Amino acid sequence: MTTMLAIDTKRALRDPGIIFIVGVPVLMYLIFGAAQEYAQEPLENGNIAMAIMIGMAAYGAASATVAIASTAAVERLQGWGRQLSLTPLSTGRYVLLKSITATLFAAITIGIIYAVAAPTGAQATPNGWALSFLVLLVGALPFAMFGLSLSYVFRSEVATSVGAGLLLLFAFAGNLFVPLSGALLEFSRFTPMWGYITLARWPVSAGSWSTSTGEIYHDELWQAALSLGVWTLIFAGFAALVMRRKGARP
Repeated sequence: MTTMLAIDTKRALRDPGIIFIVGVPVLMYLIFGAAQEYAQEPLENGNIAMAIMIGMAAYGAASATVAIASTAAVERLQGWGRQLSLTPLSTGRYVLLKSITATLFAAITIGIIYAVAAPTGAQATPNGWALSFLVLLVGALPFAMFGLSLSYVFRSEVATSVGAGLLLLFAFAGNLFVPLSGALLEFSRFTPMWGYITLARWPVSAGSWSTSTGEIYHDELWQAALSLGVWTLIFAGFAALVMRRKGARP
């Protein structure tokens, strides 16, 4: 298990795609966060730049977990799945392995984004930095299950592309890239990434955010936690269903 984890992690870090997984959120933070005049405006336990950075880090962490987990399809195409079937590695351990690898990859992604944000204007209390990092890391796990389930549905490299595309839609719908208002804002609370993003920003924003018209509103902590919990169950149930239907062994 330890050997497989080391191999999986090294292989992920050698993938050229890591440049885009890390680079896109960093670039978007610099453009829409650090470079803007409103970046240094205070926000509860930090500033606007910090809150924007956390949102971008959430997208980066989720992208990392989806990318790693969805490679299970490529492994099967290359015959790696058949090789694993000859080992004592059960389906449960295989899923655990992929989840741990995805979490490590997400931690590296978040760490790089935080390292860029610290000297470029992002400010928060020590608790804001630490707690938001922890929520980002733990909250990315459900998306690993999402990526894994897609790999069992498509059984090809298409799973990674579909996962990336859907995640981008989830981010837009979840009120990440463009501030929403009205009916769109209400709809965003039912999308997969809204609870994750809201909880990750909570140590800094305490639930405060702005609509597209500049109006300040406040979310409820229990609503964000419930949203993330429900979508975690949905992704876990979906993964269990497709894995059972497609075969019990990796």
